Amino acid sequence: MKSEIRMALLVLASASAPAAFAQDTPQCATFFDNSQQFFTAAGAPDGAINRQCFLTVMPKDGPSSVADFPNLAQYPQPQIMEGTYEIILAGGGGGGGGGGMLASGGGGAGAVPYKTQTYLSPGVYKLTIGTGGRGGPGGFVVGGNGEDGAPTSITKAYSNEVVAGYRGADTWARAPQSQGYMVASARGLPPPGPNGIIADGQGARGVNGMGSGGDGGILPVRDEYGHRRIERPAQDGAPMPLADIPTGQPGRGGPRDGGGGGGASYGNGGDGKTIVASAGDFQSGMKGGDGFVKLTPVRLAQATVAAPVQAQPEPYVAPRAARRDRN
Repeated sequence: MKSEIRMALLVLASASAPAAFAQDTPQCATFFDNSQQFFTAAGAPDGAINRQCFLTVMPKDGPSSVADFPNLAQYPQPQIMEGTYEIILAGGGGGGGGGGMLASGGGGAGAVPYKTQTYLSPGVYKLTIGTGGRGGPGGFVVGGNGEDGAPTSITKAYSNEVVAGYRGADTWARAPQSQGYMVASARGLPPPGPNGIIADGQGARGVNGMGSGGDGGILPVRDEYGHRRIERPAQDGAPMPLADIPTGQPGRGGPRDGGGGGGASYGNGGDGKTIVASAGDFQSGMKGGDGFVKLTPVRLAQATVAAPVQAQPEPYVAPRAARRDRN
């Protein structure tokens, strides 16, 4: 049965979406990564916060067996059977820090995957898969920190009920909504200084120490009071050791005084960059790894088998008496 559902996930959808949904929202089969066996936001347009798509969980006895099952001319692909699934998902990882003349930005944290088992009842579901945060901008004095990764969720398309992941992921925006919002990359910013600049280049702290972003580097220059600062090289992001869950490599810190690397998530954390590129521009950090959704069937619902109809014997009909000839 697992092989059957795996084959269903591999089926690519046609380009058109069902009339009941927005025409510009694709079917989830379009975003299926065959090598990793999950749906991913990789390849999203530059600047996109997430990728959203639909899939269908079919009733075990067919669409007509459920009274409130949507009546669509075409159901979004893939069409998977109702049942209990293991769900593993993650948002995008934080970006790498940007380089700066005096201090470089810290890297964003990696997205810690979320794992659960749940029964997927018949219906149409929406996947919102977060992309990796953009790298921090380079600056003449201070480089910018890596950006948050976007959250991921699975919701029921008609009711918007959250099945797994982060509530509000489909309407989330990076700033200013990210302040105080639980995002998958566990981004933690140090407080800005009086001038509004975050100058210490601290990397974002990951959940339970996993996937933290690396600190940005600092040059050994004298400040306005004549104090000499100790040089701090840029740090790599931290790994995310999780058994049986796909994670990538942490981002690398920029050379010496470059930006801090992003923490590991699926896909590598964003690399930090050095202060000045060959063209003389300050370099931004690299984008963090993109989010994913992995569905693995644990126990699929079995179709109801109707009892065979017993053949009824023909009713007994007494033969008519033979007609007498009066002649």
